[in-house]
Amino acid sequence: MDLGKTNLSLLPEVIGLMDESMERIEPDINQLIEDPSYTELMNDIYREVHSIKGNFAMCQCDPLVNYAHKIEEVLSAVKKGSFPCSGVIGEVILLSLDRLREMAVQVSNVRTLAGFEPGVIEEELMKLPTCPAAQADELAIQIIDLMSGRYAPTTETDNPADPTEKNTSADLDADLAFFARLSKLFDNKNPFWSGRTEFQMTLAMAINRAAGKPINEKQLAAAVYLHDFGMALLPESQLQKMGKYEANELEGIHAHPVFASEILMRMPNWQPASVMVMQHHERVDGRGYPKGLKEDAICDGAKILAIVDAFFSMTNPRADRTYGKSLLRAVSEINACANAQFSKKWVDVFNGLAMEKIRQQNKKAA
Repeated sequence: MDLGKTNLSLLPEVIGLMDESMERIEPDINQLIEDPSYTELMNDIYREVHSIKGNFAMCQCDPLVNYAHKIEEVLSAVKKGSFPCSGVIGEVILLSLDRLREMAVQVSNVRTLAGFEPGVIEEELMKLPTCPAAQADELAIQIIDLMSGRYAPTTETDNPADPTEKNTSADLDADLAFFARLSKLFDNKNPFWSGRTEFQMTLAMAINRAAGKPINEKQLAAAVYLHDFGMALLPESQLQKMGKYEANELEGIHAHPVFASEILMRMPNWQPASVMVMQHHERVDGRGYPKGLKEDAICDGAKILAIVDAFFSMTNPRADRTYGKSLLRAVSEINACANAQFSKKWVDVFNGLAMEKIRQQNKKAA
């Protein structure tokens, strides 16, 4: 997908303008659902979306312009009376605009639309303007499911029980190579994250091997690469903030697993990795996020990710701490949080590897 002409310096300002438009569009959509005959309101919404499309055109970002145009076509059909702005039609419009903004943010940050596959959604959106009015809501529900990762047309060769086996090893390895490039771009954004992905990958794989490889290694690798990719959408000031986060900042922090998980969910073969990413900030005591799951509901890959993520953070400098803790102190802290933040089962596996590392460190120092 060609992003070469995109004016990246202008894009953040355009995203800000879109945010202002969305503050007007959302209440208008909700009001229009209540009163579909309110034609002037429909005209206002159409003008706002047309303005959003025009702003992306100024940035010369053709994929975003094309996507916005498809939303505009749906609105045009509503304006013409092809079907009313029902609750599900309104939801399609708002979800489509949300997706447009997410794509714009990703282009602005990492210059790629990987994971979004906008053409798939555009194809479904374009069915709405020409479909019979009686079928509009049914089609809208399918589009909502598609955008939320719940809709996946199947073929005779699909094997959802074991998605990693559907493609050749070369196909999966190509995806992993792409994920690795994305993770490196993100690591480079944070001065405290040099070597972070390599460190976490080595430890995660070692823990899995020590337990007898109960987790598919390719799925675990994909989860390590992308588990924090949603953080790339946060302002750099938040990533390097010293001190306590404000409530509005915490909302973005707590949402980051969802973004990366949805990228993997929309790609063939990576559903298990998607679940690991979604759950890696859950706690076994139920006090984690985004869903407050407890131990039995959290997958093992996420439990490993939680440990390696925390261990790197403890043993390396951060924005709010100019030093990393010693291995022994970090291991002690991980153990203190067993059965609360971390799974005791996986902490025990981690301990065997960590203590061997400490013994090797002590030998070198002797």
